[in-house]
Amino acid sequence: MTDLLQKTEISESRCGNHRIEKFEVSKSDADLHNLRCAINRQAGRGIKVGQYTRLVRGEGPANSFGSVVVMSDTPAELDDHYEPVYEAGGNCLIAGLGLGVVAEACLRKETVEKVTIIELEQEVIDLVGPYLKEKYGSRVEIIHDDILTWKPPKGVKYQMAWFDIWDYICEDNLPEMKLLTRKYGKRAAWKGCWARDWL
Repeated sequence: MTDLLQKTEISESRCGNHRIEKFEVSKSDADLHNLRCAINRQAGRGIKVGQYTRLVRGEGPANSFGSVVVMSDTPAELDDHYEPVYEAGGNCLIAGLGLGVVAEACLRKETVEKVTIIELEQEVIDLVGPYLKEKYGSRVEIIHDDILTWKPPKGVKYQMAWFDIWDYICEDNLPEMKLLTRKYGKRAAWKGCWARDWL
């Protein structure tokens, strides 16, 4: 499964308030980050030295005041998505496009016929959508909508439904997670929410 979840090849670009950028993690950066994770009992959120890609919303340096990293393709983030990719098959639903890493991992599986992505931010669709459409054509469908209010077509069911619409791991997300897993209870054979196990 780890061969399906890979760092993205998408290029750096910008659209409105969102941007895709490459970044380097040095040994000292990794050591400091991993120490913080150990202190906060988040050992699984560690990082390795290397070059990565991130989707950033806002102005200024990533993770500064007024700017937030929506998603990156660091090892911890890739590991977060192991289970939905494992469960993917047939018709899949993903809420939250991010860098498109989860969708692309699912689309690498021969058993996956189609991935439908619901994304709230048009700018994110404009940044990442063309990359996925060029590689996977009609096997990927991206819909500009809010997963909390979007209604799937009548009679459509999903083998896997993955909800990843939150920027932070926070208990405040639990009510929306509960709502989504209940809403798709009979629509999806398997359902999951990003970082729910951490909460």
